[in-house]
Amino acid sequence: MNFPDLISPAELTDIFHTAGALERGAVTNVSLDKQVDTIVSTLTFLNATYSPDASPVLPERLVLKRPLASVSDATKISRSELAFYSQLAPQLPSPPILPFYLTTPDRSLILQDLRTSHTNQVWPLPPSDSQCVKVVESLALVHARWWEDTALGVTLGSPHTSESLTTMVSGVAALLPPFCDFAGDALSAPERKLLEQVFGSRLRPWLRLTEPKALTVIHGDAHSWNFLFPRQEPGAVYLIDWQLWHVDVGARELAFLMAAHWDREYLRAKEVPLLQDYYGKLLASGIENYSWDDLWLDYRFGVVRNLTIPLLFWNRGVPANRWQHCLRCVLAAYDDLRCDEVL
Repeated sequence: MNFPDLISPAELTDIFHTAGALERGAVTNVSLDKQVDTIVSTLTFLNATYSPDASPVLPERLVLKRPLASVSDATKISRSELAFYSQLAPQLPSPPILPFYLTTPDRSLILQDLRTSHTNQVWPLPPSDSQCVKVVESLALVHARWWEDTALGVTLGSPHTSESLTTMVSGVAALLPPFCDFAGDALSAPERKLLEQVFGSRLRPWLRLTEPKALTVIHGDAHSWNFLFPRQEPGAVYLIDWQLWHVDVGARELAFLMAAHWDREYLRAKEVPLLQDYYGKLLASGIENYSWDDLWLDYRFGVVRNLTIPLLFWNRGVPANRWQHCLRCVLAAYDDLRCDEVL
């Protein structure tokens, strides 16, 4: 597909007017910066210019995000992100939501391109001390908004049941034998036994989701590389790629952020202070009837649930260095927190 087939100034003008983003004036020119294919979408980076009478002022640098037609789940994932930006994002402040976004009639996303002012961390480097604090504070803000909301699992996200959760974990557990065979020496005999014990357990960490306590909306893929950090401080931090949002326990997000991606020594240094910061932000937001002990248990449950991630990464064809790094992180965290005690 050639760029002129993607979007024209007239088409972009019509999208902006229909969405109410442009009250008067027009887009006079659209030029292509670059185009990038991710695992499930195509990102087209655009430069737009506007007529002198255009109002209000709109971003000159934009990203058009469309699902990849060649990926079977891409449309489903795209619809989830579109639902987030049309229904949930308007209820959150910016930051952590991008300053400008809208959905298009063809079910694509147009987002503000912040590359000149912001950047992503390079995998597998963790965020800096100051970035860690902003990341955790951003997550606490999002979680507090829908904390134990009566709409959860009704009009907001899907409900969790013992049957749905057991079926989901069973599907992951079925990957364990071929995963262990493929992993070879990357997994020791005790580690294989540990994985078998976890997936053959009562599944208490997963069944925790049948309880309404501390349920909220979470991002679902909040590793530090999905955050945009300012190139110069001070500056705002933004959270992108909302296609996997769902209803879950807030502490699960922290376990994914830290214990699934940070190496052992870095995690040991950051884990408790950042959880304390997160808990303080929840309290400051008016969250009640949720103790530190509750948070710590939910976090350990999340660490157990992290054991599914390297199996899923491997099954989806994620490069070996990535799923192996994740495997080492999740096993170390499980061991350090004595997560066998919470099965």
